[in-house]
Amino acid sequence: AAWVFVTRVAHASALRPSALANAEPAFAVFEVSVVAPRLGPRIEAPGAVPAGCGFVAVLRGEMPLDAKSMIISWRCVRTDLTTDVAGAASCAGALQTGLSYRLPTLVTGVYRLGAQIQANGITENTNTYVTVRADIGPVVTFAEPVAAMGARALSELGAGVDVDLDGTVRGSKIRLNATVRGLDDPACGGGQDIFFVAILRGTAPKSMVTIELDVRRVPTGNMAFWGSVGTVAAEIDFDSLKVGPVYHFELVLSRSKATIETLVARLDAADVDASPPPEESLRLPETWVHRSPTFSRTLPAALELWAQPAEGVAARTLFRFGARALCEGCMFAYRYSKALPTTVTADGLPSCDDLLWDKGADSAAGWRELRPWSLDTDAASPFLEGNYTIEVRARMADGSIARACRKLAALKAKAMDLQATMDPAVATEMVTDWAAETSQTLESLRSANDVETVVRSLRTISLTFPFASSVEGLGVDEPLRILFSETCDSIVELVQRLPVTEFGMVRRLAPSSSEEDTLLVMMGKALYSAARALGPLLQLTELWQLLGTLRAFLSRNEQLHGTFGGSDGIKPPAVGTSLLSSAAVVINRAFAFTNGTAVGTIARRNASALVTSTMVEVRRLGDAIAAAMPQDALGEPAGVFAEDDGLIISVKHFSGTALESYGLSVELPLDQIRRAPYPSVHIPALGKERFAELRANLSRSYSLVKCLGAGVSRPLDGLALISVQWAENPYSLEDASDAPTIFVVRDIRLHTCGLAVPLSSELLGGKGVQFVTEVPDKFRSQSSNIAGYGSQSQFRCVRWQSSLLEGSGAWLPDGCVSSYRAMFDDPIPGINVSEGATHCSCEGFWPGTWALQAVPVPFF
Repeated sequence: AAWVFVTRVAHASALRPSALANAEPAFAVFEVSVVAPRLGPRIEAPGAVPAGCGFVAVLRGEMPLDAKSMIISWRCVRTDLTTDVAGAASCAGALQTGLSYRLPTLVTGVYRLGAQIQANGITENTNTYVTVRADIGPVVTFAEPVAAMGARALSELGAGVDVDLDGTVRGSKIRLNATVRGLDDPACGGGQDIFFVAILRGTAPKSMVTIELDVRRVPTGNMAFWGSVGTVAAEIDFDSLKVGPVYHFELVLSRSKATIETLVARLDAADVDASPPPEESLRLPETWVHRSPTFSRTLPAALELWAQPAEGVAARTLFRFGARALCEGCMFAYRYSKALPTTVTADGLPSCDDLLWDKGADSAAGWRELRPWSLDTDAASPFLEGNYTIEVRARMADGSIARACRKLAALKAKAMDLQATMDPAVATEMVTDWAAETSQTLESLRSANDVETVVRSLRTISLTFPFASSVEGLGVDEPLRILFSETCDSIVELVQRLPVTEFGMVRRLAPSSSEEDTLLVMMGKALYSAARALGPLLQLTELWQLLGTLRAFLSRNEQLHGTFGGSDGIKPPAVGTSLLSSAAVVINRAFAFTNGTAVGTIARRNASALVTSTMVEVRRLGDAIAAAMPQDALGEPAGVFAEDDGLIISVKHFSGTALESYGLSVELPLDQIRRAPYPSVHIPALGKERFAELRANLSRSYSLVKCLGAGVSRPLDGLALISVQWAENPYSLEDASDAPTIFVVRDIRLHTCGLAVPLSSELLGGKGVQFVTEVPDKFRSQSSNIAGYGSQSQFRCVRWQSSLLEGSGAWLPDGCVSSYRAMFDDPIPGINVSEGATHCSCEGFWPGTWALQAVPVPFF
C-alpha cells in the first residue's frame, strides 16, 4: 500500500496567542510505500565440475526465520537433450534436503538447476547452470606469484626480499604457492594419491609462435594437506632466471604415479641451456595442467642518486635528493633506514643490499617510506639525529626496478650560540639563515606521512629557537615571528593527525617517566619551547595564534572524548604542564602590552580580550585534567603548575552520587610549610529531588562532546571542581581601581560536561557553601595589629561581576559573610577557620573568579 503523510511546520513565534491569527504555516508532504518483502533466492553451485564428481548446490537469500513455513522444490535438467523429461532423468539420484541439493555423479553436459521457494504467501524462482566436463581435474589456485607481477627482483608485489634474524639480506626469491581442492569427494577419487610436478617454463615474448627458451623442473617437497585442501610450495632464485623470457609456473597433476615419474625423467634428462624440451614432448595423457600468472626478468636501467648535503643538523637541515635514470616514463620512490652499508658497488657507491641494521634504532625493522612512487625525480626531507642510508628506486615500463643508495649524517641539533662579542652583522646573518632553513624544513615536514618522525623533528626544532633576549637589536624580529606562526600552523595540523590512542584512557600501572615520550607530550613541549623563547617578541597577532593552537589541543581531545592520555590516578596528564605554560606566556605578554603610561584604551581593551579568551581555554584545560583523574579519590586535588609562573590549576573529580548524597569537600593541607594554591570548599548534599531538578536544568543545554571521562555521558555523571590561581589579577586590565586591595585571585568553578554548575540557596536547602582561603604572609596580621576593625573582618571574599558596559565590572562581596582569624588569635566561635585564613560563608555557589580584598579600617 502507499501512504501520504502531511507535516505542518510553523515558527515558534507564531504560536503566541497574539500572532496565532496571522500565522502562515507551511506543509511538507511525504509519500511512503510499503511493498511486500522479497526473498531474493539464489543458488550457489560450482560453474564447472569434473566428470565423475558429485557436488552440492545450496539455496541462499532472505529466508524467513520459521523454516517450517517454507516449501522448497528443486529440479535438475540436462539442457542438451531434446525433452525436459529425458533431461530430468539424467539427474536421477539427486537428494533434496531443504536448502541443499546433493547431485550424484553426472555424465558430461550442461545442467540447469532450479529452485522454487514458497513462504508467507510469496512464490519465487531461481536458476543456475553447471557444466560437467571430462577434461578438468581438481581446482588449483595460485597465491604466488601474483597476477601481472611484471619483472622485478625487489618488488613489493611478487618477489620479496628475505632478511635473516641478524638483519642481512639473503637475496630475492620467486615463490610458487598453490592450493589444490576437490580431493575429498569419493566420486572424484578421494582417498587416492595425487601426484604432481612443478615446471618453470620461459617463452619468447610477443611471438606469434611459442618459442621455448627455458624449461626446467622446480624442486618441491610433498604436497601438504590441511583437511581436504592440498598445498604446493616452492621457490627459485631470481638471479637464476634468464633475461628476456616471459616465465610462468606449470603445476601438472595426475593420479598415475608412473605418468609423473616419466615426466620428471624427461625434464631431468634435457639439456635446458642447449635445447629446452618442446612443450609437446612434456604433454602426457591422464594429467591436468594448471598455469600460474606470468613474470619476467629484465636488466634495470642505469640509475644515479645525489644527496645534498651529505652532513647536516638534525631536524633543521633540509636534505635534498635527486635521481637520474636512463629510461622514459620511469616512476621514482624514496625510502630510508638507519641501516648502514657494509659493502660498496663496483662504482664505489654504498650497496643497497648488504646492510648492517642498527638494532637500537626505531627503524631497525627495515626501510621506511620517504616519498611514494611518482614521476618526480627529486625529494627533500629533514632527519633526526643519526646516520642513514637513503635509497631511490626507479621502476621501468616493463616492471623492472633499479636501485641506488647514498649515506648521510644528521648531527645533534643545538640551540643557537649568539655570543655577546659576536659582530652584530654576523649574528643577524646567522639568525636570518637559520630562520629561512628552518622554515623550509617545516614546509617539508607538513607534507610528510610519518607522524612520529614529524613530531620528533618538530620537538627538536623547538629546542633550537633563540631566546628573544639574545637577538635584541639585531633586526630579526619579523622573520622570527613568521617562523613562530609557521610552527603554530604545523602543530595545529599535526594535532589532527596524532593517533587516537594519544588522547585515550591510557592508565599506567605505576608512576613512571614513560609518558614523557608520548607524541602528545612532545607536541605540547614543542609549543611551549617556541613560545617561551620568542615570547617577548610576539605581537597580538602571534599571541592569538598561540591561543588558537592551545585551543586545537583542547578541541581535538573533546572530539575524541579523550583525557589527554589519562593518568596514573595520582599525577595529572603530563601534557597539561606544557599547555598551561603556553597559556601563561599569552597572559604575561598581554600584560606587558599595557605597561607604561602611554597605553591607549584600544590597546588595553585588546589585551583584556586576549586575557579573557585565554581564561576560557584554561578552564577547558581544567575540565580535561579533571576527567583524567579518578572520581571521589581521597587526598589533595591534582595540581598542574605552569613553568616559571604562578599560574596553577587544581582539580578534583567527583561523582554525581557524591553531590546528591554526601556533598563535596576539599580540605587545605595540614602542614603549614607550604600554602595551598586552592581554597577549602564545602558544598552540602542536594538530596534526591533537588539533584534531579538540577540535572533536568543542565540537560537542556549540554553538549555530549564535552562530557569527558570514564562513564560520563550526561550532566552530573561526573563533576569537576576546578580552582585556577592566576599569577596576576586578570581583570586589572579592565578596572585597576581596586587593584591594590585585591589579591589571591582564583577561578573557583564546578563544571559538568563543560557546563558551569550554579547552586542557588534554594538548591542547597538554605545550608550555604563554606570557603576557607589562606592569606599570604605579607598580608597577615596578628591580633595586636587589627585594632579599629571591631567585629568587621580585615579581609573579605569578593567575586568579579561584569557590568553591561564593555570592559567594566566590579569586585563585590554580595551573598557572602567573611571572617578573618589573625595569627595567634583565639578560634572564632562556630566557625572552623585556621590562623591566618579567611572564612567565607555564602548563600549559594556561583562559578566565577573570586579573590580576597583588604578592607580599609572603618571610620566611626
